[in-house]
Amino acid sequence: MKRKLAFILGLLVFLLSLYTVKFDSVKVRASNGFPVHNLNTHLNYTTIQAAIDANETLDEHTIFVDEGIYYEHVWVSKKLTVIGENRDTTIIDGNGTGVVVQLGTNVTLINFTIRNGEYGVRIW
Repeated sequence: MKRKLAFILGLLVFLLSLYTVKFDSVKVRASNGFPVHNLNTHLNYTTIQAAIDANETLDEHTIFVDEGIYYEHVWVSKKLTVIGENRDTTIIDGNGTGVVVQLGTNVTLINFTIRNGEYGVRIW
């Protein structure tokens, strides 16, 4: 009986300690001012497509995109995770033409507003 009570109290203390732990978000900023970051290689780029196309960007890598408006058409054929800093303020704008974002299989796209194209997103 004492073992059960000790176990339950220990578990309760552990769970309470998890409740009080704070997880702070980390801001990713490049010293060169480039707004697109490969979190695996620590390389930075001026456009989303440049980060995707880079020889150093491999399947399973994560691309993080600072908030801002990116006037480009994005084609992702590698198995990547592409994360925008904030869904409302990280925008891919197609300049009124074509498919703004084309995604291959096994691509994860998170926290973006996609606008101003003939088509928003196409998955192939």
